[in-house]
Amino acid sequence: ELMTDLFDRVDDHTEYFKSHIESLPAQERRVYLALATLWKPATTREIADHARLETSTCSAQLARLGERGVVRVAGGTARRKQYYLTERLYNIYYLLRRRRGPDRLVEALIHFMQSYYSPPELKDISARMVHDGNSLGAEMRSLHRIAFESLVELPSLAEYRDELLAMMPAGGRGSADERAARALFETARNLQGRGEDAVAAYAEVIRRFGESESPAVLESVAKAFVNKGVELGKLNRPGEALECCDEVVRRFGESDSPALLKSVAAALVNRGVSLGALNRPEDALETCDEVVRRFGESDVPAVLEWIAKALMNKGAALNALNRPQDALDAYDELVRRFGKSETSALRESVATALVNKGFDLAALNRPQDALEACDEVVGRFGESETPTLLTSLATALVNRAGALGALNRPQEALEACDEVVRRFGGSAIPAIAARVATALSNKGFVLGALNRPQDALEAYDQVVCRFGESATPALDAEVKDALLRRAEIEIASQRYEKAAESAGRVIERPHKGSAVRHMRGHLMRATALLALGDRSACEHDVEAVLALPELGSILRDGITALMHFSVALGAQRMRELIQASPSAHLLLPLTTALERELGHEPRVAREVDEVARDIQERLATLRANRSRRQEEREG
Repeated sequence: ELMTDLFDRVDDHTEYFKSHIESLPAQERRVYLALATLWKPATTREIADHARLETSTCSAQLARLGERGVVRVAGGTARRKQYYLTERLYNIYYLLRRRRGPDRLVEALIHFMQSYYSPPELKDISARMVHDGNSLGAEMRSLHRIAFESLVELPSLAEYRDELLAMMPAGGRGSADERAARALFETARNLQGRGEDAVAAYAEVIRRFGESESPAVLESVAKAFVNKGVELGKLNRPGEALECCDEVVRRFGESDSPALLKSVAAALVNRGVSLGALNRPEDALETCDEVVRRFGESDVPAVLEWIAKALMNKGAALNALNRPQDALDAYDELVRRFGKSETSALRESVATALVNKGFDLAALNRPQDALEACDEVVGRFGESETPTLLTSLATALVNRAGALGALNRPQEALEACDEVVRRFGGSAIPAIAARVATALSNKGFVLGALNRPQDALEAYDQVVCRFGESATPALDAEVKDALLRRAEIEIASQRYEKAAESAGRVIERPHKGSAVRHMRGHLMRATALLALGDRSACEHDVEAVLALPELGSILRDGITALMHFSVALGAQRMRELIQASPSAHLLLPLTTALERELGHEPRVAREVDEVARDIQERLATLRANRSRRQEEREG
């Protein structure tokens, strides 16, 4: 009833509104309509961007509109004023009749309802809308349909979606194509985790309905393109994923439909991810900026989430380009834009941005600033019970310990590690359990630096005891690191048998994705075995390192260690071992250089051997002559 009255009142004032806008000069009209489009208090810069005017020009037009009383200041600061239309009913008229229809008003209504009502209440409201819809006029029936379709797409109504859709009469659920496209899309979405099958199902949606002219059908097509791209990315096919993203932008980039624009925003964000996977960080960065440029002034919650993701990805792209300060600026912009949001997805993005900021500040050797970023995560989200926020919180506390260690505050660093274990030690969430393992391992490192090796060993033992049976990759890595650090302490304290045992446990664990750790395990055990005098077993571990197919991509610390064993085992034996290695083509030049450095290059070695034999023969002759003369004197 309220909406019907609103439509009637807007229609009553249509002539007045038309004359009102037509009386404005061209540039003032552009500024006025931009502010009407924004439908919120906005800064000069925001209005200028929408009106496509220079900021100075926009400011002058706002001043004229203010003098006429049609625009007023409505918030902001003395230096950053925010402007609002004085005639709010005109704003509603513009949104209802002159721009995109009532969609924008419905979006605001749905956003409010999502925040205010519980899922069961929303279900009841949706059911009443279905019941009331048949008694309405054509315009209000269309409005009901838009609102209903937006409601049933809310994640909080997922468990009721099929039931609500079944309530609608066949004629009220759109055309046959619309129903078929939506059903096929839902079938594809239910195939998550079955990548190839999902890709094929989304491709079928596109094949069957891609040429439709129905906006409702095209919504399913756009979402199918987006989701197909996501699945292709998971299948490590970034080139094909990029093609899907580009197709969404090409087909729907100029649409006024909020639903299609959400898909465009999602496609652009995913495009940046695909470009990053293709090692094109500059292009990825440009795509992130395009998301913010296109949608940065939106107030649609689903679009805001993609803006936040774009800013997050921008930070990652800038780090890939070795521009850490610019990455910090991207994270700061995300926090500035969305730091006060109560939307769960945006809160998660803010938490992740602050965690990433802490990582970058630590990498820039700014531990005090890193500590402050970690403390901000704790201050904002310390009381949260949301799993994703808890993961960010646990990560921030781990990083806090690292920052305190870098600030030479080891006792506080130990307390921070203990806090992680105390708060999250019982968590069954793999990502959080991995943070607990990291905290215990870091505790051991700090204790070792404080010359408390026995306490450090106990911390590493806790990691192994708690998580030693886990097959989760992150926890497996933490267990291996704890065993390797334990072996380091045991070697330093000359407990070589224990060190060989600890390193052996690393080697015995599956090594998929952790070749460096297995290399270190073999090298540590080789060190311990060599110290125990077991040269043959030492050679066996060195041979195992050389047999690693990943050796060619392992960092040079492994090569440096192999150089040590070249000296310990002898250049000739090392050359024999290397010749049997899959990485011989990489290592033999290094061995030759090492032999030359040590004076044992093969050609030189042969010459040295010839000289040595000559000297030995001369010495033998001299000894024989001396012995004979001695005998003659004695005789």
